[in-house]
Amino acid sequence: MGGAFTALADDWTAVHYNPAGAAWLTRSELFATAAIFSPRITYTPDTLQFGGWRANNKPYGEYYNADKTIVMPQLGGFAKVSPGSGISLGMGVYTQAVNNMEWDLYAPYYATNETFPGPDTRSDLRTWTFHPAMSFKFMDKLAVGAGFEVTRTLLDQSRVMFVDDPGVQFNLPPYPVGQVMLDQTVDGTGWGIGYNLGVLAKFNLFSLGLSFQSTMVQKLSGQSTTNFWSQKVEGRGDLGSPLIEQDLLGGKTHTAIQDIDLEVTLPPYVTLGVALFPTDGLRLTGDLTHTFYSEVPGIIVTSNDSVTFKFGDPQSDFTTVTVQTTELYQWEDQFRLAAGLEWDASESLQLRIGAYYEPAVVKTTSLTPLNWDPSSKISPSAGVSFDIGPSWNLGYSYGAVFHEDRTASVYTPYNQAGQYGGMRHESFVSLGYRW
Repeated sequence: MGGAFTALADDWTAVHYNPAGAAWLTRSELFATAAIFSPRITYTPDTLQFGGWRANNKPYGEYYNADKTIVMPQLGGFAKVSPGSGISLGMGVYTQAVNNMEWDLYAPYYATNETFPGPDTRSDLRTWTFHPAMSFKFMDKLAVGAGFEVTRTLLDQSRVMFVDDPGVQFNLPPYPVGQVMLDQTVDGTGWGIGYNLGVLAKFNLFSLGLSFQSTMVQKLSGQSTTNFWSQKVEGRGDLGSPLIEQDLLGGKTHTAIQDIDLEVTLPPYVTLGVALFPTDGLRLTGDLTHTFYSEVPGIIVTSNDSVTFKFGDPQSDFTTVTVQTTELYQWEDQFRLAAGLEWDASESLQLRIGAYYEPAVVKTTSLTPLNWDPSSKISPSAGVSFDIGPSWNLGYSYGAVFHEDRTASVYTPYNQAGQYGGMRHESFVSLGYRW
């Protein structure tokens, strides 16, 4: 239904969408769901800015992220405290955020004694949410709900970065296009907490819902590994400091490993929803969500943020390259508009369709192939559920997320120039029991 569920919220996913909706459940329920994601994001590097350097041994061309299918189990339900109390207690265990991208994009554009590792650009970010919730109905038309969230986040990410040629001041043979390649891997695990609130008012022909999700800051501990790739230049002669020449022109790989602490933020948002009931078996829904993406500064390293490589003799001539581990985002607050329809085709069969639209969140000055959502997107979806006897329910839904083509024009430590686009497939298979 395009995610337009705030003013309906009539199953266990009310834990996430609007916990107040569970107050109207007539029976207790327990559901298990498999969420299946397949990103097919495209990226065409801008080779002109690097003098035609070859990415992955191809002079030009479009790349797709690795063919990956991510299956995430989800479990949740609500229990009625007593038939006439108007109180429901629920629990959800699900994925709040997931980003699993993997690319082989780069090969060093200068000779080295080492091979460039692959996949060189990848991100595996998963946040599991343990979410108890409670709802209470009063006056037969109004309900409120609240939930408390405990999150567990796992991060494993690699990226390629470019820095200015450190040998310029010693008149060493220049690196191609004046840029040196580095790659960095960051991994960490940690915890966070948050909450959500909801209100739902029901009338004869429509209902109104309002929900709020708090900011969730995940505090992680882990490790960073940074590699500096040195070009190999034969017969260089006495052009500067011999030790610096050996470090910068010897085709070696310099590695720095250190423990780090990080913060990963999930943004707050507020949603206003409406549901219309023109007939007994038809429900129309609409949601308007404002997400405060600007509250997400990036993957912030709070300890040991910088890595410094020293080349040469630290007691006399030497040069340095300092790399920041923090990955800064430049995200913009955005509205998301969603609409859906649910129809009781029979007593046991329900059909659903929907769609949502959200403008681009990421600015073109912080756009990399690690972004799950690189541009504005529109997503149509459809689903079906079938009651098997008086208690069991089987459901399936599919959504396609289409991204508009978008171009980033400048290379920076937090940006990779080129054209972005593609799509994502999303499927959900669920089995539920009501009593």
